Amino acid sequence: MGEFSPNSQRLCRFAVATLGCRLNQAESDELERRLAAVGLMPVEPEDGADVYVVNTCTVTHIADRKARHLIRQLKRSNPGAIVVVTGCYAQVAPGELLAMPEVDLLVPNREKDRLPEIVLGEWEQRFGPVPTRLGDLAAAAYTWADRPGHARALLKIQDGCNYVCAFCIVPRARGRHRSVPLPELTEKTRQFAAAGFEEVVLTGVCIGAYGLEWDGRSHFYELVCALLEQTPIRRIRFSSIDPADFDLRLLDLFPSERLCRHFHLPLQSGSDRVLARMRRRYTVGQYRELVAAIRSRVPGAFVAADVIVGFPGESEADFEATYRLCQELEFAGLHVFRYSPRPGTLAARFPDQVSEGVKKARSERLIALAEESAAAFRRSQVGQVLEVIVEGPAEAGPEGRWWEGLADNYLRVRFPATEAAVGRLRRVRVTGCEGDLLVAHPV
Repeated sequence: MGEFSPNSQRLCRFAVATLGCRLNQAESDELERRLAAVGLMPVEPEDGADVYVVNTCTVTHIADRKARHLIRQLKRSNPGAIVVVTGCYAQVAPGELLAMPEVDLLVPNREKDRLPEIVLGEWEQRFGPVPTRLGDLAAAAYTWADRPGHARALLKIQDGCNYVCAFCIVPRARGRHRSVPLPELTEKTRQFAAAGFEEVVLTGVCIGAYGLEWDGRSHFYELVCALLEQTPIRRIRFSSIDPADFDLRLLDLFPSERLCRHFHLPLQSGSDRVLARMRRRYTVGQYRELVAAIRSRVPGAFVAADVIVGFPGESEADFEATYRLCQELEFAGLHVFRYSPRPGTLAARFPDQVSEGVKKARSERLIALAEESAAAFRRSQVGQVLEVIVEGPAEAGPEGRWWEGLADNYLRVRFPATEAAVGRLRRVRVTGCEGDLLVAHPV
């Protein structure tokens, strides 16, 4: 697109570009719904827009760099567009972003709920009211569940974190723990179901500690029970849960096929010494017992973890303990991160930083192990019947059109069918593996 024109019929087109976690994506989804409801027209970022909102991440310096690159890229695509930057990077380092000539507005996390009002105010100040005709068109034609890439609804249940891990900038970026009232979440889930969603993903910074600020204990189990009992949503998925917050009563609910067999449990290190320096709230033994409990009570569960290599002071023995634990636990998914110092965190001030060369070598070893474990888990699913949520068409195959989706245990599945609806659940039997995908046929 070029510069704005007062008579342009493409005014009020907006796009939200999201970096980082599912919580950011949940907030972006909500922002898009609210902007569409007041008359702005949603488009994909690559399709050109008059307003871009960039929802940033700052978990590593690489995330910061990606945000700056994306901002410049979007501004180049339409120099006349309004570029609004929000998210964790905007909260932690506003000066860095405001120094960029491409940034028109900066909205920190604490004001993110006011984004629709801020965007509309900026638009009206520059170009006048949003045209009523476009508002009517948006209200009539915009169906959220039909948007590309939105087969699953993201439900933000809480924000913030009261735990101060030595490596983590999130408490500074997100503030203290704050939970969404349970009645609001059940009503929102019912609305998602009515809009055509069959799966909801529970998201937040510390979802396992949901309700912590109310009386000092987690109410996550009670929330899951309420969603099962009071809403018709067909499938519920958990995002990452801190091992120290995991309520074993959740496993009692898994006879229900409405709960996804998907557990993401950040490990960070397999060394108790390193875990203590990280200020994590569990030991290796406790983590091992949790994984054993899940696997004994939820057959076929996808258990995933995060690991940080090269944390300050991590010795070769510490790393080997991590490697052996990952070997033992055979994670279906393992995300390996090289430690990156974040200004404002305790670990950034530790004197015993690990060299980049050592971090690289350790991460490569662990990534190779992760790939082996993931492939073994995929092979274990051959012959199983899985319920897959359709995310879109895949490549054509010898039997006609192919579709791709996500199984309840977080495996990507490709299957042939004459037709399938995005966002709908289909039962398939796994017949083989092709790379990172399972191949299946409808049953």
